[in-house]
Amino acid sequence: MITKLFTFGYGQTCPFTGRKLDDHYATITAATEAECTALMVHLFGAGWAFPYDTPEAAGVDRFGLTEHLRLTVGPPADASREAP
Repeated sequence: MITKLFTFGYGQTCPFTGRKLDDHYATITAATEAECTALMVHLFGAGWAFPYDTPEAAGVDRFGLTEHLRLTVGPPADASREAP
């Protein structure tokens, strides 16, 4: 599993709440980096700034960023397994 942090730029807003996201970031965990990015694009379109590998690289503490979204997408359920 890969975790990416996506920052937002000045004037960008949440398409669902209308909330300003200037000082926020999103954390997405998925099977691949491409899947993380695809999910971010699906949710926010082009309304985000940059992807990062760590909170330090994203400047979470340095800039006082607040997490807006945390999304974890696991592997597909194994349909052949019986439920307990």
